[in-house]
Order: sequence, then C-alpha cells, then structure tokens
Amino acid sequence: MDEDVKPRFAPPPASTESPAARPWKLLVVDDEPEVHSVTRLALGDFRFDGRPLEFISAYSGAEARDVIANDPEIAVVLLDVVMETDDAGLQVVQYVRRVLGNMFIRIILRTGHPGVAPERRVIKAYDINDYRAKTELTQDRMYSLMYTSLRAYKHMTAMAASRRHTAALADEYRSVLNRVSGLLLQPAAQIQQAGESLLRSSNADRASLAQLQKACAELGDIVGALERLGALSEPGEVPEEFDTGEALAEVMDNLSGQIRETHAIIRHGELPVLTGHPQLFCELMTQLLRNALENGGDAPPSVEIGAEAQGKDWKFTVSDSGRGIPIDRQDKIFEAFSSADESVRAGIGLAICRRIVALHGGRIWVEPRPGGGSRFSFTLPAGGVIHGGA
Repeated sequence: MDEDVKPRFAPPPASTESPAARPWKLLVVDDEPEVHSVTRLALGDFRFDGRPLEFISAYSGAEARDVIANDPEIAVVLLDVVMETDDAGLQVVQYVRRVLGNMFIRIILRTGHPGVAPERRVIKAYDINDYRAKTELTQDRMYSLMYTSLRAYKHMTAMAASRRHTAALADEYRSVLNRVSGLLLQPAAQIQQAGESLLRSSNADRASLAQLQKACAELGDIVGALERLGALSEPGEVPEEFDTGEALAEVMDNLSGQIRETHAIIRHGELPVLTGHPQLFCELMTQLLRNALENGGDAPPSVEIGAEAQGKDWKFTVSDSGRGIPIDRQDKIFEAFSSADESVRAGIGLAICRRIVALHGGRIWVEPRPGGGSRFSFTLPAGGVIHGGA
C-alpha cells in the first residue's frame, strides 16, 4: 500500500453540503475497545462552529494508515502509541507526515505507557500536535483539545484554499496577458513592415508614415509591457538575503548615463539588509529612479532615498523635486498605462513597482513632498518575504 501512495497531500475539497450539516471527522486509534467507547461518551455532544464530530475507529496502526490514506477529510487523530508494536502509533505519524505529506491533520498522541515513548523525545523527534497520558484526559481537557485542534485545522485548510485560489488567479492573469500580447504582436509587426516599405517609396507621405512608425513602436512597447506584467505574476527566484544599499549602487551604476545627462543629484542614507528577491528589488528601484529623473521638470532632478524600521516592516522612501502628482491621480498612477497626466500615453513602470512590492508582501503609495515634488513610499517585511507568497 505504501508504494502506491504519492508523497503529496492536498487539503480536503470543498463539500457541496452546508457547513452546519457536515461533521468534523475524528479518528480514534487504539487497540482497547473501551477507549473508543469512553471517547464517544465524553465528546458525544461536542460542537465546533455548530458542527458535531463524526467518530471513526481504527484498532491498529496498520488500520489507521489505511483509513487516513483513503479519507482526506479527517481533521483530528487521537492516536495510541503502543498497539500491535511498541511504536505502532509513531509509525503512523511518520507515514502521515512523510509518506502522505499530510500536514493539515492534527495528531494527538495519548498513551497509557508513557515510559515506552517519553514525551520529550517524542515531541522533539515526531511532528505531532500534542502528547497526553490517558489518565489525564478528563472530559474538560478533551473538549479543550478538540477546540484548539479544530481551530488550527480550520485555519490551515482555509489558508491552503486561499493560496490555491491566488495561484489560480495568477495563472489566469498570466494566461490572459500572454494571449493579448500574442494577438497584438503579429498585426503590429505587419503594420511596421508595411510602413517601412512605404517609406522606401518616392511617393510616400513621409510625415504620415513617420507617425505610423511611431504608433507601431508604441504598440510594440505595449506588447512588451504586457509580457513583463505576465512574467511578474510569480517570482521565479528563491528569496535570499541581500544588501539593499549594494542593490541601489548597482541600479545607480546602470542609470549613470541618464543621471549625468540630467545633472541629477541623488542622496541616500544607510539602507538595510533584507531577505527577498534582489533582482526584483533592483527593478523596483530602477523604475522609481527613472520616474524621478524623467519627471524632474526644467531644473536638475534632486532625489533622496531613505529607509526606516517601522514595527515588522522597513519603510523605504524615494522623494523627488519634480512636477508632483495631482491628488486625484495618486491612486491611478500605479495602474498599467496610466500617468500623472491623463493626456500622456504612459507605460507600466509604476504598475511593475506595485506588483514587485506586493510579491514581497508590502504596499506602495505616493504623496506630495514638502517643498514640491513627490514622495514614493513602500514597505517590505523586516522578517523577509516567504517563498511563494503574494
């Protein structure tokens, strides 16, 4: 049986029954029949979220493995240690966690032979959720155990369902962007080719054709932007520790030509070491600095970059001396193909910034800078981004 089981486990599928009609499944594993009877008597009227318990019995470790492997909706296991062998219950734990990969089910070891499996050793070596001697499990303690176990089970399965839903949305988001960019790419190339052909003709209206070429180039930029947004639906790299100050130095080196051309002055203080996606952080800072350099007005741009700890987050700021952003556009500018000026055709630079910050579990916003210009702020978790998050 073990060879046929894949070492992966998904949370139980959503039921078509109403929640109130669906009991929580409790598996009682013990080779003593009276233990099953006492458990049913003690928890017969138990309710959690208005739902009762469904009692399932197994009288050996081997039987317990079969039951758990074939029923993904079991929420809690009350598991004896000593049954057909002295470590039968511990073998069940290993099977559930390592072979089935079921990390949702709550496993409570209860034993009448604590000397055989000492508590400290078992809790340290096995992935269980509680350890109790049978003699200490009064009815009140059984109730408490069920409440805490089912609350944890409910939370974990809800979080897993949320992650699956988010992953499905991300896949659909990426798929739609890829389809749209694919539909645009071919006609854009055909129009570009036709325009170049007409430009070579002596009778062509060169001003009109130049305008056509510009429109084609903009269409190509839109296709590229859509592809980039699709690629950002999920980071491909594993989070790692990196120095944000070193990352900023790399960004400024890459933008050195534009910085010299605009005579920009860029200042920054000490920046922290974080855990996250360094390449995405570099892209984030690149987009924010380009935005500051390109919207500085007639005077040389002045940009100040800082970071400060705020509780569980680091707050970064990028302040510029540019034209500023109207209050009614401050939320819109983070949308794709939007800008501070509605008459200007815009790209996706700030939309990329919002996506990168969201992938790290933070948020980004803009506000007026005292004395003129804008201050872009974003947060990143001080404890580091969790792989797979967003």
